[in-house]
Amino acid sequence: MTAAERQARFRATHADGTPTLRYRRPADQRSRAQRWRDAVAELLALQDDYRIWLGSLPENLKASATADMLRTICNLDLADLENTVPPRGFGRDRRPVDDGDDPAQAGDGGSHHERRTEITRALR
Repeated sequence: MTAAERQARFRATHADGTPTLRYRRPADQRSRAQRWRDAVAELLALQDDYRIWLGSLPENLKASATADMLRTICNLDLADLENTVPPRGFGRDRRPVDDGDDPAQAGDGGSHHERRTEITRALR
């Protein structure tokens, strides 16, 4: 397209004189921790919706693939997500030094990966 053709197209689209309004979606101003809490709350609400859906399925669909997927979603344990607090970053998320009595605080390095793998398998 030549410059003259481009200019002619521009003038044709702006011939009526009304300005073109373009709206931008406002930037998400929530913190990562707040977005995490909102996402977990949304997942819990969806899981409740799926429980209701599963409970209201007619008898002829109780053995269907849809029912199996609904059961899989309903059986997911989202309590770990609900209890997880994302790191604050920049050194603000340091915990006090523990004497090692609590095995949950031990940080074996694989627990996050194992939970993620378990959730991924359950969703398949």
